[in-house]
Amino acid sequence: MTRRAAQKYAMRHKKKLASHALMDQAILRGEMTRLSWAREWLVYPRSRGFFTKKRDIKDEQTGCILPWEFVRGKDVFRKNVALFVDPKTLGKSKKTKGTILIPEAITVLENFPQKGERLVCGRADEKTAIPLIVPADEWGLILPWMRRKIFRFSEQSVVPISRGYEGFFDPEDKHVVNACMQAGCLFWLALEE
Repeated sequence: MTRRAAQKYAMRHKKKLASHALMDQAILRGEMTRLSWAREWLVYPRSRGFFTKKRDIKDEQTGCILPWEFVRGKDVFRKNVALFVDPKTLGKSKKTKGTILIPEAITVLENFPQKGERLVCGRADEKTAIPLIVPADEWGLILPWMRRKIFRFSEQSVVPISRGYEGFFDPEDKHVVNACMQAGCLFWLALEE
């Protein structure tokens, strides 16, 4: 099921897609294995870059947009920052045919990995479970159940988050956060009760 179809299904049944943090815990307990869409989206700048002031944040591959008005006044225009977006609604742009992300809430993530097109290790953020970079000398101090890996694009991206561990990057690794799947990919559905 595509991300849009998953969202419509959830709305039709008066439910929400499962939050990333809830999915993260279910995966770690071994209760969820199939790759599924999370409710939230991840918005990040191109590798070694930062967001531009007074401009919509646009995914360079799909045309998905987070409008500028929702990040105005937030301290996000610097390196190592990403946005964890819990959407209120998803609109459709007539101009680009891409999705317009209207947020319910935005969490600014500090120390987000800058390099794209590879797995990057980090420590799970306590609120979002998104991996954030830590100094190499501190890696050994992180408890194994707090370690995560993230795969992201090199380009500026507005992407839905997906989780599961049935062999996408590594069949044995349940710590990988997928921040590189386009909304048109077909994955399973996980709903909150």
